[in-house]
Amino acid sequence: MVLHFHVKSEYFKRIQAGIKLFEFRLLEKWSKRIEGKTFTHIIIYDAYKKASNDTVMKFEWNGAQKKRIKLKFFGKYSVSVYAFNLEKRVVS
Repeated sequence: MVLHFHVKSEYFKRIQAGIKLFEFRLLEKWSKRIEGKTFTHIIIYDAYKKASNDTVMKFEWNGAQKKRIKLKFFGKYSVSVYAFNLEKRVVS
């Protein structure tokens, strides 16, 4: 099974450049989609643009760690998230 994420272009470019090594998703919204399932890869899309080599990246699945973080994107308080590792890109 493959996990698909659409991210804003600004974050896609950071992932593409190797600056952003984790994708975060809220635990409360994603636990039903993640828990008890086995994934092989993560596919990251540049927003909702038409799929091409420039707008899609594939990564090896390395599990999802539960973390508590504080990011401006999620508001001023810390939140519980899944952290998906994006270090091992699959080049096809």
